[in-house]
Amino acid sequence: MIDVLMPGTGRPYLDVIFTGVKQAPEPGGEEFGDDLAFVPGGFLSAAFVMHRLGLNVVLEATFGRDLGSRFLLESMEAAGLSREAVTVRDDLRAHVTVAFHNRTDRSFLSYEPPWYPPPDPALVERLRPRMVFFGGLKLRPSEPAREIARRAKKIGALLLADISEQPLTLADEDMRQIIGAVDVFLCNEREARHLTGLADADAAHRALAAVAPVVVLKRGDCGARALWPHGAVELPAIPTTVVDTTGCGDSFNGGFIYALLDGCSLDECVAWGNAAGSLAAAALGGTSALITREKLLALVEQHYAGKLTPDPLRKFTFD
Repeated sequence: MIDVLMPGTGRPYLDVIFTGVKQAPEPGGEEFGDDLAFVPGGFLSAAFVMHRLGLNVVLEATFGRDLGSRFLLESMEAAGLSREAVTVRDDLRAHVTVAFHNRTDRSFLSYEPPWYPPPDPALVERLRPRMVFFGGLKLRPSEPAREIARRAKKIGALLLADISEQPLTLADEDMRQIIGAVDVFLCNEREARHLTGLADADAAHRALAAVAPVVVLKRGDCGARALWPHGAVELPAIPTTVVDTTGCGDSFNGGFIYALLDGCSLDECVAWGNAAGSLAAAALGGTSALITREKLLALVEQHYAGKLTPDPLRKFTFD
């Protein structure tokens, strides 16, 4: 059985990560970092986490034949991720992000090919996954995404979405329809403010919760908060020694989804997401943390014992 289908609405990235950079280089200047890593990124980060936790994940992705694409494909093969929905084309190159990480924040320089094939809605019926996850959602062209959502509902699959940096807001009907169609929508505070046009993250969270039934707001070192019809769930972050925050949000998604498909309460799903994000922050790049179920369980039990609600009425269930 396929647990999670990740359609090609997100993008696979090669992340080139520099840490210890005092500032981004000025024109004609040069800066040096303390460390450097090449890791799979973009929506691959969540796929790697879910796969390592034991979920059967199929991601739809298209790669080129360049060095970056070969690295990503070899990384997938080494991890044992399925290539069932992977295509290689001569006219594409890898998506690449260079991240400069200092002690307070990150800066990015990215390359994205000018054209990328649309997702294939037929994968939903062919694979019949328990969940369809729009990881790193980019909506153009939008009709395939809407069709994927319709087909996911038709087969009874859960539908989740996370958002990438993109220009659309809730004022765009395509974006509003997709967010309104999902069972759970995940985003960070910056993304929530952009989508709603509201400067206050809490107000932006409430505005999104008026569109989607469950909205999870990832708040970095402040933890995470979820709003749904039964109220609010809020858990503090798990303290860690931060090495690099690239991919922490995607790792959160992976931990959250694993707990969700395991039948956990929303409280527990947020706890597992926070734990995965904490482990990712302690490593260089989101996929370098080698997150395991045992590590997550230990962190959840250590930091959230007695804080989670085991009420079965607050569980997501599957027929």
